Amino acid sequence: MKRKYISVFAMTFALVLITAAVSAQTPSKRPVQRVHVTLGAEDTYQPESFRLRRNIRAYITFLRTSDRNCGEEILIPKYGIHRNLPVNKPVTVWFVPRESGSFAFSCGMDMIRGTIIVD
Repeated sequence: MKRKYISVFAMTFALVLITAAVSAQTPSKRPVQRVHVTLGAEDTYQPESFRLRRNIRAYITFLRTSDRNCGEEILIPKYGIHRNLPVNKPVTVWFVPRESGSFAFSCGMDMIRGTIIVD
């Protein structure tokens, strides 16, 4: 009887290990959304506004291509994002938009602005 329990335990343990190994090798299929925003010498973000879907992780890459403006920082207050934007070095931020609506992003001086629209 004891031998039977040990066999069942060993088989169950082996099955758990195999399942864990297979799931560790399976890449995640979670959807993500990506947006690229450029800030050039014309003092506007391109695109100035964009749409995101609720509850799906968003990656936004900002690229500042000129030092002729006040765009040294990017702020997305709704999501607590505040990052430096060096010239010609992409900076990627990520967050999960949890609620619908329009949310601002701007340079550190709030002079150059854009809008994130979450559906």
